[in-house]
Amino acid sequence: MRRLQAIALSALIWALAGGVFGAVFAGLDTSFGELGLGAQRGAALAAALSGALTASFFGAMPVAVLGTLIGVLAGIGYLILAADASTPLPLLAGASVAGAAAGLALPGATVLRSRPLGQAVSGLLAGAAASPLVVLARSTTELAGRPIVSAAIAVVGVGLVYVAISRFIVRRCSNRLSQRLGGPLVTALVAAAVGLALWLVGGTAGMVSEAATRGDIQDLLGQIPHGLIGGALGGAIGGIALEMLGIQLGAYHL
Repeated sequence: MRRLQAIALSALIWALAGGVFGAVFAGLDTSFGELGLGAQRGAALAAALSGALTASFFGAMPVAVLGTLIGVLAGIGYLILAADASTPLPLLAGASVAGAAAGLALPGATVLRSRPLGQAVSGLLAGAAASPLVVLARSTTELAGRPIVSAAIAVVGVGLVYVAISRFIVRRCSNRLSQRLGGPLVTALVAAAVGLALWLVGGTAGMVSEAATRGDIQDLLGQIPHGLIGGALGGAIGGIALEMLGIQLGAYHL
């Protein structure tokens, strides 16, 4: 009975993490594709950034919560006060600066305990290392090009690499320089991501004036639920597999 509970808990936690990763990955992958970065570079960049963001959320929760609050305030303020909210670039800049400033005020003990820089770097490297798996799958079968399948494949690859490297990298990020850089950098990253998410939601609500921009946002947001579902399914399967292999939650940092 206890074994089944451990398997169910691992599946739930990884499904939650996978859902966040899949949603972010689907959105970034679609955006980079529209920007003309190409399938390989776009998938690699999307997986790396999604891995860094997801690892920060689930591995350095106190820092991520602060970044989320800054991002919410910046996003809402921008949508209400900006004369022209058709581009998110001023929002991204403002949220990043405010997040970095707030991260500087984090207590050293909080940063040392959560080690946000180690978590973000672990996710970043895991995403970059797993991206060839997505590219290979897409070149092999047309089915892998769908967001729900791409996200599931990416989650499995990123999760495996993350488990393999995170303990080593997080342990290395315990020095004073890592503490000073980790808080501001990760808080800025999360604040910018949350602010951008609110801008996307505001675009569909009509708070962005240009009709073409609203149409692009709606097309982008249409891919995110598929990525969320695919990521959650892939994460749950990966969590069950890890637990079945004897790799328990306490053996790595998530």
